Amino acid sequence: MEKWLNRLNRVRPGALANSVRVAVQNDPLVAAWARSGHIQKNWGDALNPVLIEMVSGRVPYHSGELINIRSRPVYYVIGSGLGNINSQSAQVWGMGFRTEQAVPKVKPAKIHAVRGPLSRKKYLEAGIDCPEIYGDPALLFPRFYNPVIEKRHAVGVIAHISERESPYVKQLVEGEGAKFIDVTLGVNEFVDELLACSTIVSSSLHGLIAADGYGVPSVWASFGEKPESWFFKFRDYMESTGRSVKNPVKMTSETKLSELLDHTCDGPLGVDIDRLLECCPFRSAN
Repeated sequence: MEKWLNRLNRVRPGALANSVRVAVQNDPLVAAWARSGHIQKNWGDALNPVLIEMVSGRVPYHSGELINIRSRPVYYVIGSGLGNINSQSAQVWGMGFRTEQAVPKVKPAKIHAVRGPLSRKKYLEAGIDCPEIYGDPALLFPRFYNPVIEKRHAVGVIAHISERESPYVKQLVEGEGAKFIDVTLGVNEFVDELLACSTIVSSSLHGLIAADGYGVPSVWASFGEKPESWFFKFRDYMESTGRSVKNPVKMTSETKLSELLDHTCDGPLGVDIDRLLECCPFRSAN
């Protein structure tokens, strides 16, 4: 009895009530996504419950708000957390690995799609079947939210959440007149700001993915020193698009905006987003 009381004391507020709701529902939808600290406001992570509801027609429960869900499917959608999955009931639709060193901890119950070829390779090397279906599900958001926004800025700058205070960002915004777009804006507000720009310069992976999804030309930039392993997730995504870009343009105090724009990526994506949507395990029939 004491063991169970201790477990109940450790669960999140509302977890018990949510678990009861899930237990009595015919087909509850449970997913997992990053939401600790400031990460929960990061556009790609914050998009998870929004996109899942749009695709499925159901409001998802976060697995962290439930008790004893081992027998239920838990969906992993947007993000780089495949190396953190430790549940054999996991179902993967579009997520990727974060670094070159990351490896699968368990075999998921089902892999429907992964972010890119490098993530698929990790599963295959671990002896886990993985279909050759690629794409970050954030690319599907324009099908559900696609406002008409007037272009007001030549260049928008999106920094990774850890680089928002970088002097290089200040250099582009204050020194060269680029528009700063905060990656922690609301899901729709972020898109509105992005669409108001003719070109995007981003050190955020989901800044680049959002630009691709909405057809805005973009430049992959780096606004600070990062370990080589940091770029794995970017390369994974780039390979899914068919692009040959392997490294970002690294900013220095001497870098001019015009030099960054020489590296702009534009044109059609190599991602089959229709196929990505079709293989979604919780897609609504409507």
